[in-house]
Amino acid sequence: MCVKAKGKQYRQDNKEALAAKAKTPEARARAKQYRQDNKEALAAKRKQYTQDNKEAIAAKAKQYRQDNKEALTAKAKRHYEDNREELLAKRKRYRQDNKEALAAKAKQYRQDNKEAIAAKNKQYRQDNKQALAAKARAKAKTPEAKARAKQYYEDNKEAIAAKAKTPEARARNNAYMRSRNATPEGKLERAANNLHRQFFLGLLTGDRVARGEKLVGCSREQYRNHIASQLKRGMSYDNYGDWELDHIVPKRAFKGELGANLAVVYWYGNVQPLWKAENISKGGKYTDEAKQSLISIYESWKAAGSPPPGL
Repeated sequence: MCVKAKGKQYRQDNKEALAAKAKTPEARARAKQYRQDNKEALAAKRKQYTQDNKEAIAAKAKQYRQDNKEALTAKAKRHYEDNREELLAKRKRYRQDNKEALAAKAKQYRQDNKEAIAAKNKQYRQDNKQALAAKARAKAKTPEAKARAKQYYEDNKEAIAAKAKTPEARARNNAYMRSRNATPEGKLERAANNLHRQFFLGLLTGDRVARGEKLVGCSREQYRNHIASQLKRGMSYDNYGDWELDHIVPKRAFKGELGANLAVVYWYGNVQPLWKAENISKGGKYTDEAKQSLISIYESWKAAGSPPPGL
């Protein structure tokens, strides 16, 4: 038997005794001194071994992680919980110290994986469509978001109005209206809009007049007088079209529940004259407070016997 094989056999036969001997203070001190005296050589040897056995080491590590997944996860979780503040502070310092490098790395990653990222984001939006829409609506209703939106509109009023008149914007709006009008609620809204406009202009006859009165809550004459009392300087019935009838709390506020609130939306107390450009700028903006206030006032009006305007 050669010396190498003989040594291997000796270690196997005396495994426990050698392990116990290696744990003695003297053995530990010798091993420590040896590592210190041969630091560079040992480091080079480890590096060479790692390079020569890269795939085997990676496979072994992977297998170990798979075999001990739950234990490793639990250990990592305990370590994080025990050292949370220290780890967070360390990560924060690292991000601050390497801000430019991390930004460059992230930018490069996005460029290299542009299509994959876009596909992943698209899939996420599809899978979480309702949740994301609800989150966006809730965020848009916060005081901060409303203030930002208001300021943005004020700062970009002319550009927004101009953009709304572009062929692309008109095409999108027309497509939306076609889609909206195809729904049961859209058909109801369209019919109510036509009834309201024709009632105001005096184009109705027969029982449709009564339907118009029921919709707005008063006779046509009373309705026209009510609108006339609110006309701004420069407005008259001769230039109707330059100004429009605006729903103070818009129909959009009752989306999904328009059928049950049709009389509230078209009630004369919720209508005002606005210049066309002003009405376009106002759009469908509203607040929940204004909506609830309108419903409350309307209910009080009904409880009082539905009096005509001015009484």
